[in-house]
Amino acid sequence: MTSGLLPDASGHRPLLVREPYTQFEERLMIAEVLIHHLDVMRYLCGELRVVAARGARTVSDVAGETVAAIFLETASGAPVEVTGTMVAAGYPARPPDRLEVVGNKASATFADSELHLHGANPRNQRYDSERGYQASFDGAIAHFVDCLETGAPFETNPADNLETLRLVEHAYWAAGLQRLRGHS
Repeated sequence: MTSGLLPDASGHRPLLVREPYTQFEERLMIAEVLIHHLDVMRYLCGELRVVAARGARTVSDVAGETVAAIFLETASGAPVEVTGTMVAAGYPARPPDRLEVVGNKASATFADSELHLHGANPRNQRYDSERGYQASFDGAIAHFVDCLETGAPFETNPADNLETLRLVEHAYWAAGLQRLRGHS
């Protein structure tokens, strides 16, 4: 949840100041933001199937959807929900990471840079999100360059990424958003 498309005290929308192209993206919340969440959920839960989705364009001068919910299920039928909004009053302008996984033996919540494990062996772990964020990019670039130089396989492959893109396309279809602004 983020307030990035709500005007700040100066009347500017922080997301449009930081990433002005987003104003004209016809596929916004799902394709630009939730795609990453779908990828993480695939990593954590295995293959997923879109059951239903909803999305809405709530900012008149922004071309794409600014709020979306995607309802999925795992191969065993367990429900998974991925949601987001860019117009959440009271939330920060940049989206904080939040993840909740609920199970019958243990559960986990990641919010405000802290991982909480719930269940028989509860514990907490705090992370430096700013350092970790940059380190993740540095590591990904180093891995990419190393694979180019050595010919080693990439940690992620095109087929895996296409599977996440398939979920994005299914979410747009299920939400009835496959065609925006009169495109055929």
